[in-house]
Amino acid sequence: MESEQIAQYKIEELIGRGGMGAVFKAKDTHLGRTVALKVLTVQDLPEDEVKKRFLREAKAGAQLSHPGIVTIFEVGEDLGHQFIAMEYVKGRTLRQLIQAKPPSILEAIDIGIAVGQALSAAHGGGIIHRDIKSDNVMVTDEGIVKVMDFGLAKIKGTSMITKEGEIMGTAAYMSPQQATGEVIDHRTDIFSLGVVLYELLTRQRPFTGDQEIVVIFSLLNEEPMGIRELNAEVPEALEQIVFKALHKEPQDRYQQVSQMVEDLEKVRQAIVAGGEVSLAELELVASEEVAVAEEREFQAQLVGREGEMAELQNLLHLATLGEGQTVLISGEAGIGKTRLVGELSKQAKTRKIRTLIGHCLHKMRSYPYQPFVEAIQEYFQIKGVDGVHRLEVFLDQRAPELKAQASVLKIFLNLEGQEHAQVVNREELLQTINKLIERVAMERPLILFVDDLQWADADTLSLFHYTSRWIRRAKVLLVGTYRPEDVSLPGEEETKLLPQVRREMSREGLLQEIPLERLRGEHLAPMVDSLFPKAEFGQDFYRTLFVETEGNPLFVLETLKLMKAEGIIFRDNGTYCLRQSPECRTIPSKVQDVIKRRLQRLDDEEREVLEMASVEGEIFNSATVADCLNLNKVVLLKMLQRLEREHHVIHTVERRYRFDHAKIRDLLYQEILPELRTEYHLIVGGHLRAHFAEDEQVIPQIAHHLVEGGDFKGSLPFLIKAGERAKRVFANAEAIGHFTKALEILEQLSWDDTQERTISMVSVQEGLGDIYALTGRHQEAVEAFTSALDLEGLPSERCSCLMRKTSGVQERQGAFDEALAALQKAEKCVEPMAQEALGRQEMGRILIDRGAVHYKMGEVEKAEEEIQKGLALLEGTEALGHQAAGYHYLGVVSRSQGDYQRAVEMHQRSLGLREKIGDRWGIALSYNNLGIAYKNQGKRDEAAEMYQRCLEIFEQIGYKLGVAGLYNNLGSLAQDRGSYEKAREMFQRSLTIREEIGNRHGVAMSLTNLGLVHLESGDYAKARENLQKSLELQQELGLGDFESITYSYLAQACAHLNDFDAAGTMAEEAVALAVGAGQRSNEGLARRVWGEVRRHMAAQAEGDQRKKLINEANLELERSLKVFQELGMEQEVGRSLLEMAHLHKQAEHLGQARESAEKSRAIFEKLEAQGDLKRSQDFIAALSGQT
Repeated sequence: MESEQIAQYKIEELIGRGGMGAVFKAKDTHLGRTVALKVLTVQDLPEDEVKKRFLREAKAGAQLSHPGIVTIFEVGEDLGHQFIAMEYVKGRTLRQLIQAKPPSILEAIDIGIAVGQALSAAHGGGIIHRDIKSDNVMVTDEGIVKVMDFGLAKIKGTSMITKEGEIMGTAAYMSPQQATGEVIDHRTDIFSLGVVLYELLTRQRPFTGDQEIVVIFSLLNEEPMGIRELNAEVPEALEQIVFKALHKEPQDRYQQVSQMVEDLEKVRQAIVAGGEVSLAELELVASEEVAVAEEREFQAQLVGREGEMAELQNLLHLATLGEGQTVLISGEAGIGKTRLVGELSKQAKTRKIRTLIGHCLHKMRSYPYQPFVEAIQEYFQIKGVDGVHRLEVFLDQRAPELKAQASVLKIFLNLEGQEHAQVVNREELLQTINKLIERVAMERPLILFVDDLQWADADTLSLFHYTSRWIRRAKVLLVGTYRPEDVSLPGEEETKLLPQVRREMSREGLLQEIPLERLRGEHLAPMVDSLFPKAEFGQDFYRTLFVETEGNPLFVLETLKLMKAEGIIFRDNGTYCLRQSPECRTIPSKVQDVIKRRLQRLDDEEREVLEMASVEGEIFNSATVADCLNLNKVVLLKMLQRLEREHHVIHTVERRYRFDHAKIRDLLYQEILPELRTEYHLIVGGHLRAHFAEDEQVIPQIAHHLVEGGDFKGSLPFLIKAGERAKRVFANAEAIGHFTKALEILEQLSWDDTQERTISMVSVQEGLGDIYALTGRHQEAVEAFTSALDLEGLPSERCSCLMRKTSGVQERQGAFDEALAALQKAEKCVEPMAQEALGRQEMGRILIDRGAVHYKMGEVEKAEEEIQKGLALLEGTEALGHQAAGYHYLGVVSRSQGDYQRAVEMHQRSLGLREKIGDRWGIALSYNNLGIAYKNQGKRDEAAEMYQRCLEIFEQIGYKLGVAGLYNNLGSLAQDRGSYEKAREMFQRSLTIREEIGNRHGVAMSLTNLGLVHLESGDYAKARENLQKSLELQQELGLGDFESITYSYLAQACAHLNDFDAAGTMAEEAVALAVGAGQRSNEGLARRVWGEVRRHMAAQAEGDQRKKLINEANLELERSLKVFQELGMEQEVGRSLLEMAHLHKQAEHLGQARESAEKSRAIFEKLEAQGDLKRSQDFIAALSGQT
């Protein structure tokens, strides 16, 4: 059409297309002016209706003459084309302006004033625009604001021309009345203007959603996020103006748009005048308005919880001071746990304390770490973070310390673009989540509430435990609620996890507990009176109510709802009365019976809606119910509103609905006929599959509903996807649950397509094997991989990969022969493809894995040979990860042979490959290995640099355990140099981190290291204290890997403190433990210490006893020296020689003393072991009389 002419208008170019037609830039050939020509193009509506709407726009516009409204020049028809010729406006729409560069606050106010003035003119002419939005307002190049598109305008005295149930307008900008098809007036435009102003000030709309029904739900039920929360520069007065316009009820908004304009002008004048914009001094129409959530009609005053609330308030106070707290609130169903936290949250809100909430779901309907994901998503929703780009902007501007963890957050929050993101390990994931929680709490103190912990899976409970440790120095109150009666249910394995976690948290001193008891008799009167003020019920009523409900708040409320619904409680001239005195028979004896009687008052359609909702769960979505029951969306939303406000069975929560109590949902669900319930599950599963098959957070629900609906085969891909997703984020228990369910189905179903079954079975068994291997369940991992290998029709490469995984598990078990046998089988798998590039790559991987096994067996030459062969096959291929592993092992082999320079070269090659593929974890390990190799060369500066680089990466990826290990390494370097203060600092940092993350094994190790550095610096009492704590912890945990070492150092400390009985006992135990465990280096240390203790004892003895002790000491020192010489541990050889020198001196064999001391000095000089070197030099000087 661009080349055509309509009437006297020659079309030049297309400007855009709207709901009713296309808009062209055109030239009026009669008057020579440029116009905007709107041409009717809609084809999918009845012709007469389209024309009426089109002409209504023209009629509305033609009646108005205002500089802020686009002028209509002509309405006509030419060659069958309906057209409107109007003023051509050169500029940009508000949407384009916002996307390009958000306006300043003053510019936003000016735009609001201009639009308001234009609307005031329209309203004065009896015209309601009905479609005010950022696309329908333009700002010219000269800065003039123009309101456009009166296509949906309502003109006073004309019909609406709408079909029944039809919504006209753009949902995100509509008032609630317009969205539900109610009668509207000019105040609907005021609401829409409020939406536009909100968007101008925050760059986002107040009511959003990915579906129209979700947007309408938000309009009806939610309050928008605070504008100042999203843009702190917005004055409070301006925020109040916008919220006044956005009131849900028309009578609560500005009654005329001119009032809103006057308020905006006052704020503008105050800003221009400079200084603080004081809400109190401006005397706005909106001065008393605030955006607050509407109180629910049937919610009683919180009574009988004064003590519990005071305890919570005290914990919250401590949290606001930076002393984070964790509390568990327990009590039976309906006792008021959630209500108590809600009341705390409401009070906290007045103190600018934020509350974020997450829910645990029963069985396998949840996704990994669901309550924490929900809470963080709620926070990001407040901040306008709705995708990867917004996340990156947020991190860049508000949390730069988390930029390195952007990929982790993408995965955790299931954002688009996370496909190539990686989580290095579980520690990185957990730390990133908690760093973000800490960042949230820096803005304002935080209540983090996790509801229904009795349903939490092992991974969520583990994160809850981890978070309780992390927040101890953050402004966070972590709250969990649970029902004791649902803990340790028969056959419900997940419910047995919470008691274990509670015990561990209590032992670590992380937990406060608040049990809620039933209400007492005196509590019922104030509770009832808060619901029915001015009631005249009498004491007999309260006593009967208490006896029948036994003080359970849920039972009380349900009974009162029933009595009101049945007219037993009624209102007469403003006073609540009882129609009859309630006898015991009036109140059912069980809360379930009360709920059942209330539900009987629903009509069939309402009951059907709630039954379908109960199938989705305690929390449900209106879109699901509408689609599954094929209901009109607006009709359904109105019904749900009735069910909330009149029947009091549901309430809105976070853009969804929730049953007022789980018992209501459970009763509805249980009363559905089994066959119908199965069908409902199938329908819900089908709906979710059709709309959310790629949404990883919904996939577990799809699987659950398809399983419950009997579509077992259809559920399989979703169970497998759910397992893979959980595995990816180290939610291991959840992954095992999904894979195990899939395995049960695979084993029970009959299959026509055996290949399809094989593919699914391999995915499941391999997934299980991977998790079992990761979590140390080695035998189960081998069994899972073996089961996969037993399947027929496996591709050669897949077979080889499974064999290599099996070998890896067996190698970690120490079953080296079995590991080699598995690799032999892997080699046979790839023989048919040996000449292909893919086969050569796989063979290269096999050889490198085989070399690693030989290294672990102590066969270093064989290891070298196999790894070299593997690297030759992989040279030039894309298998860079395995090549890096090969060079890593060559470095380790070289180090074991004492060729430290080659070790450095190999680790550098491994590092280069890992850098190519961006393997941060591998890069960090290479730096650590280089540090060890440099240390062995005596290059302590280079070692320190490598350790520091490794430390930086571990800190970036949030691997706290690794950070603690690196502080330990740096401490050892400082100790070798004799820098004991630095060593103590490093070891103390390591200890602090390990205590924070609950790494008790590491805590014991750090205490031992601290003990040693105190020992070497001469603080023997402090050394003994730390070593004793370490030993007690090791024994509690059943550790044996360094118990012998700790005993050795303890023996030394005791000897220096002249406690020779304890020293002797400790030394003997150290030797026995080391010999028994086959720990040769530990044996060498223990024997040296045993010799040293004997030497100290000899110094206190006389005669034959002295000679005997010296001989015993000499024997142990010779044994120690021999062990370290055989192991090639030079520094330890030097230390044993120096101790022998001390013994020779004590025995007055001065020549032998000097000889041993000189040998030790030479070793320490070579290794640049400054602390040891100084001790040997001091000894030689003293021996020569040259102190």
